[in-house]
Amino acid sequence: AWHRASAGIPRHLADRVVGRTRVALFTCLVAFETPLPVSQGAFAVADDDLWFAARTASKPGLRQLATPAGGEAPAAEGPAYRDCWTLVSTPKYAAAEVARVPMQDPVTGKFRPQDMGYLTEGPCQVLLEAFRKSLQAS
Repeated sequence: AWHRASAGIPRHLADRVVGRTRVALFTCLVAFETPLPVSQGAFAVADDDLWFAARTASKPGLRQLATPAGGEAPAAEGPAYRDCWTLVSTPKYAAAEVARVPMQDPVTGKFRPQDMGYLTEGPCQVLLEAFRKSLQAS
């Protein structure tokens, strides 16, 4: 069956995953001008919308963005530096969002790509708000 995650994938590759369970997720990269006061490099969230958050500087191969002492607070600051986080939705949120905003034209069946306005004002805003709430709760 058609799925937006398959849009544009060559048929010979798509055929290799037929029958596998697919779990929809939304991800969003957010950047803060100053480092957030968070000691963990990544954490799971007990929320209906946000599942997981990871600081870019804590990812393998990107430790040079962390302090020389090995802490999680980035050493670099200023206009060129941003404290970046990847936010991952829950499968429940993503499934509801996929159902709410269909990405397949109901007449032609063609893929309707997500535009930047939808992504920044839709899922990204929801995930960012859940992230902010999780930080306030900790």
